[in-house]
Amino acid sequence: MKLLGISCGRPMGNSELLLKQALKAAEDTGAEVSFLRLQDYYVRPCDGCELCTILRNQGKPLRCKHSADADDFFFLMDRIKETDGIIIATPAYHLMPPGILSVMLNRVHCAGFFNSSDINAQRSRVCATIGVGGTEWTDFLLPYTNFVATEMCGSKMNLVDQMLVQFVPSAGAVAIYPDTLKRA
Repeated sequence: MKLLGISCGRPMGNSELLLKQALKAAEDTGAEVSFLRLQDYYVRPCDGCELCTILRNQGKPLRCKHSADADDFFFLMDRIKETDGIIIATPAYHLMPPGILSVMLNRVHCAGFFNSSDINAQRSRVCATIGVGGTEWTDFLLPYTNFVATEMCGSKMNLVDQMLVQFVPSAGAVAIYPDTLKRA
């Protein structure tokens, strides 16, 4: 099994530490794992041009107006397509995941990655999520992250696990909680 970990937080922050713990456990069971930090990439936001909608209505293949070399979006989606599953780990920034995750979500459908006859695009993928917040004000973090993860896997709703950790506000502080690390 090929598994991709997608970190949406600070380098070596709480969500990244838990993600790396989960990837290590998966690797120990024989999975081939890889890791990327979403903030290391540039993804242009959807600007509502509706090219994807126009093409769909004309029965033509979906595509985005942004070319493959305009940003890192297509590279990131190709990485997802190569996997059997993803784990998205994110902190709560003002009740929600960082904005880059929403930017990715807004581009997923317009690119047509999971709407083609390409068997690789259509195959089922699994996903899991890890959310970390410093308070109990994380109401939207996990549901939103779960939605993004399932959409990135082709809308097949194959969410196999979710983890929410609260009351860990300091960067890297999750490392002092062995039960939380074990759960990851």
